[in-house]
Amino acid sequence: MENRFVRVRSTKDIVICTLLLAAGLLLVTLPVSEAVGIAGFFILFAGLLLCLLLKTGYKDVETGVRFCKTERFFAQDMRECIKSALTSPKVIDSAAEDKGNGLRLDIYYSQSADKAYAQLNEYVPYKYEPCSKYYEFNMEEASKLLGR
Repeated sequence: MENRFVRVRSTKDIVICTLLLAAGLLLVTLPVSEAVGIAGFFILFAGLLLCLLLKTGYKDVETGVRFCKTERFFAQDMRECIKSALTSPKVIDSAAEDKGNGLRLDIYYSQSADKAYAQLNEYVPYKYEPCSKYYEFNMEEASKLLGR
């Protein structure tokens, strides 16, 4: 299956990087002790690294809408229960969550677009492979899957 969502920088990512770069630059340029200057270089380096690597948002390739992602992990024996919850949205027992890593439920949601997509993935050694299609929901239905 092709990947419908790609990782992008969220507004939060940009704000964090900008604040770290500004703080590091300020500490480096101020005429203060050498220790503060060294700390400024480390903060500046951390800001640059995060600018290059930090991407916590997701964007729908087809529509361009930005989404947040939540992952829920379940044991392999929960497969049928989760698939039935995806076809007709209902609350998934949260007590069964984190009892194993055989299944991962990815939920992409956007409050502004009032849309959510969910996909079930199965653990195949060293990676998770999709074992269902993307199911589309509105936010009211998705809140049941999100456990809210």
